[in-house]
Amino acid sequence: MEDFDFIQGVKAKGKIAIVRDRVITSSRRRQKLGVVKTTLINQLIILGYYLKVPPEKLARFSKK
Repeated sequence: MEDFDFIQGVKAKGKIAIVRDRVITSSRRRQKLGVVKTTLINQLIILGYYLKVPPEKLARFSKK
């Protein structure tokens, strides 16, 4: 959630610009779990973050 927290802080400072540069990420989790399940897990983790669920518990979701 470090990246999510970082972006939330940046948003508070001003407008975020979207650039057209490409980035390379790993598709390993999406290939293993599928797009729907991966997206659902990510959304549950974000919800838990906002609900102040301890990071240790949120980490368990991302290990699945």
